[in-house]
Amino acid sequence: MGIELESSTGQLLQQCGFQIFDRMEGLYPEGPKGRYNPLKSTYEKYLNQVGYVGQNPWNDWENSVEGENGEVLEGWYMQHAHRPARVSEKHSETAYTTNRALEFLKTT
Repeated sequence: MGIELESSTGQLLQQCGFQIFDRMEGLYPEGPKGRYNPLKSTYEKYLNQVGYVGQNPWNDWENSVEGENGEVLEGWYMQHAHRPARVSEKHSETAYTTNRALEFLKTT
């Protein structure tokens, strides 16, 4: 078609007609060689900005829980799903995504 992928039309076509305001991919896992995606999401940057430390705050806070003795337990495979996430409710993915959606609606 001759459309440059970096052009506004190219970007719009790559996103099926949607304009990206924020992107929530959902999972930010690490493997034996580190992160699968080296770029931090806006949610991870937000967690760092509000005081959650770490290279992968999604994994360390949103996807982790505290055990009986305060130890950090990972949330993979749902084995600790009965416990609350380490992140506070006001900084959870749900709250963040809702707030970002409301911010987007204010811009339209």
